[in-house]
Amino acid sequence: MEKLKANNKGFYPIAYNTFQGIIFEKDAKNDTAAQKSYLTALRTPHDDQYTREYYAMAYAGLARIANRAGDKGKAKEYYKKALEKAEYKSIIKEAKAFK
Repeated sequence: MEKLKANNKGFYPIAYNTFQGIIFEKDAKNDTAAQKSYLTALRTPHDDQYTREYYAMAYAGLARIANRAGDKGKAKEYYKKALEKAEYKSIIKEAKAFK
């Protein structure tokens, strides 16, 4: 994580903020910090060829957070955006399984 954080060129900031969001969400159980990291990743200019999956992971994370907060409509919206970017089967499966 420190090496990702130190490199602020190309896709590295998106990767760092996405992974930091996952750590906040899954390990620290801090949805507020996770949401902030995911949104920072999504606001970072990108080249779709190299960042699609980071965006999909960030949207899926935001969907999980919205669902835990009781906002199923927002969760569904985020999962829809995740599906538009996702190539990893795990993200696609998670998004499609959400009801």
